[in-house]
Amino acid sequence: MAKAISADGARAGAVLIERSYREGDDTQFLRELVQNGLEAGATEIQLGIHWPSARADWRVEDVPDNYAFKIRAQRYRMAYYDNGSGMGDRMVDYMAGLLDLDSKNQSAGDLHGNFAMGARVSTLPWNKAGVIVASWTKEYPEGRLMWLRYVPDRSEALGYYEAATLRWTDDDGKTIANEVAPADLFPEFVSDRPKWLGYQLSDSNAIGTGTMFLFLGNTGQEHTFLGPEGNWMTHTGPNYLTHRYHTHPPNVNIRYEDPRSSDVDSWARRRRDRVDRSALDGSSPDANDRIFNEPVRPTGILMAGTLSRKGKAESATVPLPDGGRILINLLHEDAVQGGGGRRLADRPGISVLYKNELYHRRDTARDYQKFAISSSKVYRRLSIIVEPRRAGGTNDPLGGVFPASSRTSLNYVQPASSTMSGRDLPWGIWEQTFIDNMPTFVVEAIEASIPDDHEDVDQDIVDKVAQPFMEMFKRVIWFPKANGAASGTATGSGAGGAAHRHRGRSGGGRSDGSSTGQGRGSNPNGNLGGNQEGDTRSVPAAIPECHFDASSFDEDEVKARPRIGVKYMPGRTGQLGTVMIDPRFPLIEDVTKYWIDHTPAPQHEDARRAVQVVYKTAMACRVGQILALAEEHGLTEGEICGNFMSNESLTASLFGLASEHSVIKSRLSGRMRKATARP
Repeated sequence: MAKAISADGARAGAVLIERSYREGDDTQFLRELVQNGLEAGATEIQLGIHWPSARADWRVEDVPDNYAFKIRAQRYRMAYYDNGSGMGDRMVDYMAGLLDLDSKNQSAGDLHGNFAMGARVSTLPWNKAGVIVASWTKEYPEGRLMWLRYVPDRSEALGYYEAATLRWTDDDGKTIANEVAPADLFPEFVSDRPKWLGYQLSDSNAIGTGTMFLFLGNTGQEHTFLGPEGNWMTHTGPNYLTHRYHTHPPNVNIRYEDPRSSDVDSWARRRRDRVDRSALDGSSPDANDRIFNEPVRPTGILMAGTLSRKGKAESATVPLPDGGRILINLLHEDAVQGGGGRRLADRPGISVLYKNELYHRRDTARDYQKFAISSSKVYRRLSIIVEPRRAGGTNDPLGGVFPASSRTSLNYVQPASSTMSGRDLPWGIWEQTFIDNMPTFVVEAIEASIPDDHEDVDQDIVDKVAQPFMEMFKRVIWFPKANGAASGTATGSGAGGAAHRHRGRSGGGRSDGSSTGQGRGSNPNGNLGGNQEGDTRSVPAAIPECHFDASSFDEDEVKARPRIGVKYMPGRTGQLGTVMIDPRFPLIEDVTKYWIDHTPAPQHEDARRAVQVVYKTAMACRVGQILALAEEHGLTEGEICGNFMSNESLTASLFGLASEHSVIKSRLSGRMRKATARP
């Protein structure tokens, strides 16, 4: 009879499965499948499309009793195969046993045991129609198969999961009912398996052992190859596995099919590398019109440049205070490829390494800035992998990491010497350790990426630091269509010619919509007789110029320190003014002195310039925000200058810019450690 998957009751088991699944993410099942295969000693792992069920003539011969779903043909379903040892007599315990630790002989006190999520928990909630599990072992060369499914219960809010009862007739004509059946009786599920699984091996009389999973979806009608929600790109799965594993065991080959096209309807016409290079519909596709079956490379060899024709990466290791280390690789400048898809797997990032698995991957400009790397020419080549010490227990006085039960994140035991509390990872310590011990080749790469002339407002800092704030203050402006019927409305877009007065660097629109100076405003008269009303769109506020200039401050303003250190000097009517900062202001002098003290003597002028560039850029952006908000709410220029942008108000903002400390650090990262950088 059917065997429910339970935890103190079948419905309690379903609740636990659903809750545990929500703690993970939609790619977690790939990790669980591959990890199970590796633990079973697999050397071949294949993920891809179950091609029989993609055919129009495919059908399931028999379904379990009281089956509530309709399994349709012509669906691209996810299938997994490995040549591990298989499950043997413990198959029922593994797949339909109690949801406890016994199935893997784990100890409840083991912080580092691989348990809790598992293949069942990570797949059943999005495959209520069924997960087909088949396994071949030396004891069962014909294979054994189970159908795990969800059983809805009309009288309860929640049903339960079970290993369904399967029925077949044996050689003596006797009808047998059991939750485990001979796999060869279900060719519609297992016929697509690789030649090394469940068939006689060419070099011996043995049968290839291993396991397969087939995912039928929540209703039996989904393309489960596209993930639990059906919204994956075709490269989502293989890229995840690349970024998940640092290395693969020796002689392990992991492959993943990739149609390289989001047009599902075209897949039947593409040549399948895994299936005799034939198309599903029998056509003769172009040589480049393929469904690839490529190896999944681990992050470690990609970041080391082992496979690159451009040469190996420069590498270094930095020790961590807790006994761990930081692995650093800088790829050859010509080795990083552009584009998306599978090429995204080759791109460096920042990750945390734990027992050969990578967690908490991040790869944005802001993430690298925290490690004092601001140049895109450097961080697009730089891999930073933090491998902290493993905690010996939840109260380990030396500290260390241990995984969350879902295996989607890591926790950290703070050492006894730390003033921090909680389980958050100590990113600040890792970042500072990297900065203080930055390898020479990274310093040199940063140095080479910084232009000699960097006194003006730095657009790179605008993009990476100030622009996210500016996005919050974009103004919505009405624009007519090409034949818009509204007269007297211009179509200016950011530098002049808006329906109301609009500030721009070189010109501004007047209230009648016309444009002055060199702004980009268009004809203010519109187009009469049109039938389209136009639309609205958001445009960024203009950013004024900002300079450090002591001569712009008179004697009274100098005496008013520290209340006055910044002032806004309005421009001509309709034009932006200029922001002035006093370089003698105490805060500026203190910040400049700090950075000069942290750079070698030949770089003191660079430190002074870096402080000015960062403060000029950030202050100019803040003034731009104020101007945009004020204009949106109809404030006059007198109200703006007298209240929001008085000298005292702007000076108060200057104190707030002390938070740009990390930006100055990133700008000077190529110079700060030049005298003490380690190889």
